[in-house]
Amino acid sequence: MYRYLVFSSRGGETLPESDIAEIMDRLGARSAATWHNRYTDRTISIWDTGDPSGAFRTSLFEPGVFILGRVISRSGGYPEWRARSICDVSGVSGLRAQARWLFENIWGAYVAIECNPVDHSLSLLRDPSGGLPCHHIRWKNMDVFSSNADLFRTFPGQTFTVDFGSVAAAALLPNICKSSTGILEIGTVLPGELSTFGADRERQYMWNPVQLAGDRLVIGRSEAAAMLRETLIGVTGALARPYAKILHNLGGLDSSILLACLQASRPGDALTCVTHFSDSLRGDERHYTRAMAAHSGAELIETRLDPARVDLPSLDRQELGASPTSVFDCLQMAGNLHGIAAERDVDAFTYGFGGDIVLYNMPGVYPALDYVAQKQPFARLPRILLDAAQCSGWSMRETVFRLFSEMAAPADCTCYVLNLIPPMPRMPFLNPDVAKLDDAIARIHPTLVAPADFPKGKYLQIATSAYLNIDYHLSVQGQREIDRLCPLLAQPFLELCYRLPTWQQIDGGIDRSLARSAFRDLLPDHIVGRVSKSVPEGIYDQVFIRNRDMISARLMDGRLVSNAIVNRTYLEDALHSADALSVSSLSTILQLYDWEIWADRWSAS
Repeated sequence: MYRYLVFSSRGGETLPESDIAEIMDRLGARSAATWHNRYTDRTISIWDTGDPSGAFRTSLFEPGVFILGRVISRSGGYPEWRARSICDVSGVSGLRAQARWLFENIWGAYVAIECNPVDHSLSLLRDPSGGLPCHHIRWKNMDVFSSNADLFRTFPGQTFTVDFGSVAAAALLPNICKSSTGILEIGTVLPGELSTFGADRERQYMWNPVQLAGDRLVIGRSEAAAMLRETLIGVTGALARPYAKILHNLGGLDSSILLACLQASRPGDALTCVTHFSDSLRGDERHYTRAMAAHSGAELIETRLDPARVDLPSLDRQELGASPTSVFDCLQMAGNLHGIAAERDVDAFTYGFGGDIVLYNMPGVYPALDYVAQKQPFARLPRILLDAAQCSGWSMRETVFRLFSEMAAPADCTCYVLNLIPPMPRMPFLNPDVAKLDDAIARIHPTLVAPADFPKGKYLQIATSAYLNIDYHLSVQGQREIDRLCPLLAQPFLELCYRLPTWQQIDGGIDRSLARSAFRDLLPDHIVGRVSKSVPEGIYDQVFIRNRDMISARLMDGRLVSNAIVNRTYLEDALHSADALSVSSLSTILQLYDWEIWADRWSAS
């Protein structure tokens, strides 16, 4: 897994070489990764763990301009981008002027850096996907940037303070990108942001998904399906290209579509799939995964979810992120995913993560609201309403009532939509004083604030998929690091889906209907028509029961309670009556336990 560290001085001051050498010696002693000094002058020093000939690396494109990470061209076939000079191909100089050109012509997981020799400022541009983090601290009068916040814990004399306001915001809007981290001393360059560090910090947001969605594609359904198919196959092949052995997580419709894309983009390659199942009826989808694996000719490994494999003490050894994790997923441990990967010497995991959102599986009146908001022909409105009603399971009368109620008294788009998102099982655990959505909205990525009259269905799609908080860069001590690939969240594919009308994506009252149509000939018929989802019943409750005493002891007198994030009375009642709690509530308790460990370890650093 590629990591980097960048040390930079301000005002043209000379970097303290001895301090940097001490840090790199510390990192070399604690990590199996080998750190290389890729570039150093008087005011900047760049280090990484990449391979100069590999996909992830540090590249000097022109004097003072570097790109760290992986860069893919948006030209036909999505080849690796190896231009020697941005200025030569873009026709403009300077990162500020080049930012829009970069976003329109390349994608990947990268951070671009420019050192300005005139005012000695440093500018950083982070790609919109958020696939390569960019964290920041001030240390010994230097600006230090890193892909991994955990690396800052090796810096002598550096202390850290948990921002419990950010923890509360994470509890309310867990997957929505925030403008700050959960640690007061650690800043971040946001996805799509150009940030300039000089005497002060100047922030600009060069990629705006809300604006992109305003440039709606006016094309027919068949053409839209063809574009969807071509783009997803292309980005999947490009992301997977550097990896010899891939383990694909096969489960629902979206992961089946992605397997079809892997097969189309890597013909002849032997692909291995893994599917997890539990003993409950709703936790077993092998009927579907076996059919898809057989249809595609891929090897399928079936592994039973075993709660005994979930080692909660290992969370004390997990690499720390700058913010609480967005979801506690014990299924990878219960399914022995890393064990299987080690046996097969796998290079990368692929997931269908994001499909529910990006391909539009969001029942409600929202596509009909979008249709009206964008002033489409009235003659088609009854059909759009019928589709919305069928997709939602509402009556036509209720759907029409909800449409006209919202049209009569339209609510602000951002507040209306984000009020739909907070997961209700988490809410009772929070103290009422911190469970305030307005405070959480104030912390979201600035480009996720929509105009008041923006189409609400489209905004729901954007807010829950743009800049998703995925922990690409967390690892557990003792486990081999394996890259995680989510092609459905690749920048070119997101941009296409944002420009497609939401009502087109529920045609016939079927969620993700456009994607089903696009890949119909590559999937078995009963998978194309599948509407059910697997639920890991019996796993979270068994994990909780096995660890009840440890969880109770850590949470009841922990930092989340003492800092008034968690409602102690409700938590105590829940811990004593856990047998009656839903899967969602039990997973919430486990997530709070994970956050407790996160807060403890940062506070002790």
